[in-house]
Amino acid sequence: MKKLMILVSLCLCSCLVQPVHQGNVIDKTMANQIKIGESRTSVESRLGTPILKTFVKNQAIYIEDVKNKDTDELYQRRIEITYDRAGTVKKIQRQGFEN
Repeated sequence: MKKLMILVSLCLCSCLVQPVHQGNVIDKTMANQIKIGESRTSVESRLGTPILKTFVKNQAIYIEDVKNKDTDELYQRRIEITYDRAGTVKKIQRQGFEN
């Protein structure tokens, strides 16, 4: 009987769906605080390690897949930060924070 209970419990546990987070976790408030002239170290301490770094354009790209709680619609938040040679923020592009 115990074996049957364990087997049933395992089967039920496997039916539970856990949401899987894809990409960076981007807090809107913290993302909006990133400013031109800020150091790479400061940005990465706030946002974490970027999902992609490009060395040719000296960019850091943060991407987060987000699900709208009201509509269940999936959308993407994205921040592209371009650094100058000294490692300070030269340009910031934010997408998907309107929602």
